[in-house]
Parts: sequence; C-alpha cells; structure tokens
Amino acid sequence: PNLRELGLCTVVIESRHLDSILARSPVLETLCLQGNMLMDRLTINSRSIRCVYVVATSDLDITVEEAPQLQRLIVWVASTCKGGSPRKTIKIGRVQALGLIGYLEPEFHTLQPSAKPSPFTMLPTVKILGLKVRFGVRNEAKMLPCFLRCFPKVERLHIESKETIESSSKINLKFWKESGTIASICSSVNLIIFHNFRGDQCELCFLKFILESAQMLTKLVVVYRKGTFASLAEARSKVDPLFDVSWASKCCSLRLVQSALAEGEGLKILNFKRGSNFSLSDPLAFTGRC
Repeated sequence: PNLRELGLCTVVIESRHLDSILARSPVLETLCLQGNMLMDRLTINSRSIRCVYVVATSDLDITVEEAPQLQRLIVWVASTCKGGSPRKTIKIGRVQALGLIGYLEPEFHTLQPSAKPSPFTMLPTVKILGLKVRFGVRNEAKMLPCFLRCFPKVERLHIESKETIESSSKINLKFWKESGTIASICSSVNLIIFHNFRGDQCELCFLKFILESAQMLTKLVVVYRKGTFASLAEARSKVDPLFDVSWASKCCSLRLVQSALAEGEGLKILNFKRGSNFSLSDPLAFTGRC
C-alpha cells in the first residue's frame, strides 16, 4: 500500500493482473511499462498517479478513466512496430491536471470515440503535446488537424517527422489550408520543435501553413539529423522557402539545429527518469544537439 513508483520492464503480465496491482496501490505516483507483450490494454483509475510512461508495441489500448492527479501521459511506440494493423485507442476521461501528452501517432493511434474534436475528446488542460507523423501519407496527414483540435490550449508543440518510404499523394499548402482553422495553432502555440526535418516538400508545406496561422508563435526550432545535409549551407537553403510566406507572428524566430540522434533514438534521452522528473517543466524539449 506504500508503493509510490512502479516500473515493469519485459515482465510477463496480463492486463487484469496489473489492474489488481493498481487497485492495491493507493499512493502510487509514477508507473512505467516497457515491453510487456501480453498486455492488450492499460486502464488507469487512480486518485494518486501523476505520471504514466509507456514504451510498448502499438497493440495496446490505453484508457484513463479517472486520474485527477495525472499530469503526464508519455507513450512511445517502439521503432520496430509495423503499421497495417487496426489503430489502437487512447481514451482520456477525468483528468483535471493533465498538462502533457505525447507522442501520439496517427499511424498507430486514434482518440476515443473518434479523432474529431468533441466534448469527449477535447482536453483543454494539455499545454504540451507531442506528435509523430508521416507527412507523406495522406490519411495520416489528414488526421493531424483533428488531433490538434482536441487540444485547444496547447502552448508547446513537439512534432517528429517520420520517414515515408512511398508518398501516397502530393500534399501541398492548399491541402493544409483546406483543413480549416486550428484554434491552438492560431491563438495559443508559442513554441514548436520540429524533429527529423529532411527538407521534403510535404514538411515545408505544413510548416508554411503553421507560420501563416500561428499568431502567438515566438520560436520555431527545426531539427535535422547529422548526415541529412552535406553542409550547414545546404540545410539553410532547405528552410529558405519558409520565408516566402507571410508569418502571422511578427516576433517569431527560426532556429536551425543539427542533432546527433538518429530517427527513433529520442528514447535514449526521453527515458523514464526524465519523463517523471517534475523539476523539468517540459521533458519533451530536447534536440540531441551535436
């Protein structure tokens, strides 16, 4: 009954057994699950838990029924997971204190009862949001505005661009403009960190859309992996098209950063210790700078 921190790594445990453990842990504050392959769902119903950290395969439904103290929900889908299977559900119930959630992936996740904003999916308490997106896949790109509309008060947005082997169709600036207005982008987002920038047209069109809409944005950090470009001059030339559009914010700066981390290696930094460290206001804010 005095357990405050629980970490289960590659432990053979079923969902019902974890339910029993959580029900008998009235002061548990942090929960870490990593590589628990037998679990098909995670249900959180706790009045004490503050941080849930899940590193797993994509086949895990997550339901937060009632967790008034929950401040962080960190989900990291393993880089070895393959798409193609039905998306798993992340359902958030009574969470008055939830300020951070990430990383949601349209490839693997959907919000209950749908990805469209509704009284059941709107989470105005969330100020920090992390997303991983394959911008070259049209169906996933179409889901991104829906996800963003579910978090209308987000201030810090972390986006990782996932590699697209084959683009399904051309995704241009018109595509993003036709998606409509996004409240958080227009009126609350002040920092965006864009990871794994490759200079692809689909990435640039999304960033142009953001810059044309984000009135409160003060800093856009574009992070590219070491080896992506032959030189700093080439990297700078790849972001030059962003200056071809009119920025909604007149006090926004663009920062270009080279990272030593390969795609999917952010987990080396965003580990359980960092994720549950409440002295860090934003544990997602790292670039792996060389």
